Amino acid sequence: EATKNKYSIYLLTYVDTPWEADDLRDRPNNREEMFRIFEAELQKHHFPYKILNGNEKERFENAVKIIDELLKKK
Repeated sequence: EATKNKYSIYLLTYVDTPWEADDLRDRPNNREEMFRIFEAELQKHHFPYKILNGNEKERFENAVKIIDELLKKK
């Protein structure tokens, strides 16, 4: 189902921030494994992606830069 949607870029967040439980997050002990699974799926389908890491502010700033660069190319 997810492969039907084509996006210009996927932003994949790395597991370098502290775990915070909520209704959507699960597998706190398998974060690295889940990250690798998501990354492998993006690669398998040749989807363009960037990895966001660092604290929340750094992630946000990097996401803005990535999107700005993408918009400049269009």
